[in-house]
Amino acid sequence: MMKKTQYLLLFVAFLGLLPTATQAAEMLLTGVYHGTNLFVVIDKHEANNPCITEIYVNNHKIDFTPSGYMEINLAHLKVKDAVTIKIIHRDDCSPTIKNIHAIKAKEVFQFEDIDLTAGKISWLTRGEKKFGQFFIEVFKEKAWTVEKVINCKGKAIDNSYEQTLADTKPPLKFRIKYLEPSGKVTYSGEVELKE
Repeated sequence: MMKKTQYLLLFVAFLGLLPTATQAAEMLLTGVYHGTNLFVVIDKHEANNPCITEIYVNNHKIDFTPSGYMEINLAHLKVKDAVTIKIIHRDDCSPTIKNIHAIKAKEVFQFEDIDLTAGKISWLTRGEKKFGQFFIEVFKEKAWTVEKVINCKGKAIDNSYEQTLADTKPPLKFRIKYLEPSGKVTYSGEVELKE
């Protein structure tokens, strides 16, 4: 009796080592729709055993025809809509998104606000890039000159700054220049300290 139990345990353990049905894996993509569909390439496409089994766009299952190169149609979305794409696939194949940039958020730098009070300048921004810089400029003697240089926080969300000014004798005009690492420059509006 003991030998039968040992053989049974050994047999069950052996079955655990045998390959079984392929398990599912999940790829999750999030972003913003910019008017372009996504394209997927499958490394192992087999007509009778498709790599991708299900696709969801914003939690709605979509119909698709499995193939080695597929297009995920996002045209039903509005431009700038948030999008979440879930691709259920076999774990022994690897779908690749060929144009992932199509749904990447495109945050554009902008000055949200700029304010000047006696001795201080403050401003709010969105869409900063890491390693960007701010130049506080003052208009003196018919020319803009740099009073101070500050490294930016580099966050895409709201950023706030406040700096003490060296020269505060009115009348003076100030502005902020933002320099992206790429070399692109954006200027704030001008603010004036009046007498």
